[in-house]
Amino acid sequence: MRAVAFVLGLLLGVCTPVQASKQAVAYQPYVTENWLISLHGYWPNRPMKSQGDLRYHQRQVARLQAPVEEQLQQWGVRYRSFWLAPVIQATLTAHQAHRLRQMPQVAAVERDRPHAMRWAKPRDDRRVLPKGTVQANLSQIGADKLWLAGITGSGVTVGIQDTGMQWDHDLLKNQYRGWDSTSGTVSHDHAWHDAIHVANGSCSADSPAPCDDHGHGTHVTGTVAGDDPLSGTRTGVAPDAKWIGCRNMNQGAGTASSYIECFQWFLAPTRIDGTDPRPDLAPAIISNSWACPPSEGCAWNALQATVDSVQSAGILVVSAAGNSGSTCNTISHPPAIYDSSFTVAAVDGSNQVAGFSSRGVVTVDGSNRLKPNVAAPGVNVRSSLLNGNTGLSSGTSMATPHVAGLAALLLQANPALLGQPAALRRVIRYYATPAFSSQNCGGVAGSQRPNAVYGWGIIDSWNAYQHVLEPVFTDGYEN
Repeated sequence: MRAVAFVLGLLLGVCTPVQASKQAVAYQPYVTENWLISLHGYWPNRPMKSQGDLRYHQRQVARLQAPVEEQLQQWGVRYRSFWLAPVIQATLTAHQAHRLRQMPQVAAVERDRPHAMRWAKPRDDRRVLPKGTVQANLSQIGADKLWLAGITGSGVTVGIQDTGMQWDHDLLKNQYRGWDSTSGTVSHDHAWHDAIHVANGSCSADSPAPCDDHGHGTHVTGTVAGDDPLSGTRTGVAPDAKWIGCRNMNQGAGTASSYIECFQWFLAPTRIDGTDPRPDLAPAIISNSWACPPSEGCAWNALQATVDSVQSAGILVVSAAGNSGSTCNTISHPPAIYDSSFTVAAVDGSNQVAGFSSRGVVTVDGSNRLKPNVAAPGVNVRSSLLNGNTGLSSGTSMATPHVAGLAALLLQANPALLGQPAALRRVIRYYATPAFSSQNCGGVAGSQRPNAVYGWGIIDSWNAYQHVLEPVFTDGYEN
């Protein structure tokens, strides 16, 4: 009877339950989920220094988005339009996504799903170091030499998007732009944004004050700017730089849209209620110790348009290479793969590449782009932890804020580099300490500079500082 039923099923076009479930997983044309729609067309990718620049940029992007918004309104679907690049997030069925792909204005329609980071929790290390002690990772890159020269990152703001931050940590409080040490008051306007719109056990939705539901963001922030003058503890490369923050992950899981929302907010920080965007308060550098895995459906087109726009606006985008080493071609996740990202590998205390550090070249997008750009300390880095503690952690996540901090030092030393991320990148990479490997990747020998393991080499604060004082030329032909 089973055989007869099976034959009848085939004749009648009826699927068995197993077949039906497989088909449902493969294609569910009328089930809604979040998608990101990227559009063709020109928009003004250039620095935004004033409200006029911001309004002009927004108008031009809105012009590109209008035809697609009209279609979404006809369908009655929920959507929101970003303004830093022509990207729209919408709740669609797969069938509607397919329809949108047929529109001439549409470059790509990509799923917007959560991507969970797989980080180990930092290990507690509550030792009280003798006052004046310089941590090994900071002396390794020569940051302390710049401090003695009076270069501490003063006057420079770094944006950090991550799991959030404990802003009142002793190592972070005085450097938080929202804190006024003179009056002893705090205002989170223009200093904090929460791109996570659902609550969890640690943070509220749209948290009105900085909140970290994981600890990763607090740790990387401490490597950028951590300093406690009372205890003498200094974990930051740029201990007098100011930081502002955006939470882009819900307990370590982010989406392309939450990353884009943070990038957009950094371009024109707002009050907590979303009003009063201020492009003049944008950070000079954005540190990104996260990844958006393509294996989980990351929206590459939308993110690339975003990162390209941020660099064009005059902001240096620093990104972690990833922890998928030690084989070649493992730098494979946005934003590290993009040309507009300054991508950072990790080395240990002996300046040897960490086994986990991802290598180039980038093959996942067919570009064969040579990455990483530089390397920095990323093994057993001591920095701030939740609940006021300090601890050790390893990863290219830990290497990345070293480069962001160095960029802040160099911008204090030569403010002429503000708004010129390409020139700043050239100084950092060209005056890094060359490092070589026996590992050859994608036709790039480990014996050449740059290579696919260390890039141009290990960042050298003092060497970069000495050369950054020279006149800065921007004709496109500099080393």
